[in-house]
Order: sequence, then structure tokens, then C-alpha cells
Amino acid sequence: MREDDIISNLIFVTTHWDRVELNQGIARERQFCRALEPLTGARTDRFDNETKTAWRILDTLLSQTI
Repeated sequence: MREDDIISNLIFVTTHWDRVELNQGIARERQFCRALEPLTGARTDRFDNETKTAWRILDTLLSQTI
């Protein structure tokens, strides 16, 4: 498996959105995404402590072809 294929299967999930002001969280998320730029193909997603969000993230992971 090529490195690009592996990276395209990565999802970095951020948490604790309920503990920060939305604007502060978005600023941190942007900073994190800039740090991830070298990992072309990797993605981020937000987990907001909701069951439906967890299932959406899992569905995304499980639907990827490996």
C-alpha cells in the first residue's frame, strides 16, 4: 500500500467543542489544518458528543476503500 493511500484514509477528529467558544474552536481547527497540509489527502472532522456524529464519522471510515 502506498503512503498516499494510507494518508487518504486518515480522519483527524477534533473533540471538546462544547468546552470552547465556537470562534476560538474554529481558529484552533484552522491552525491544526494548516499543520496537516503536508499530509495531502488526510481530513478532519468534528465530534460534538452526539451519537449521530459518531455514527457519521464511523460511516465515513467504513465506506472508504482500503
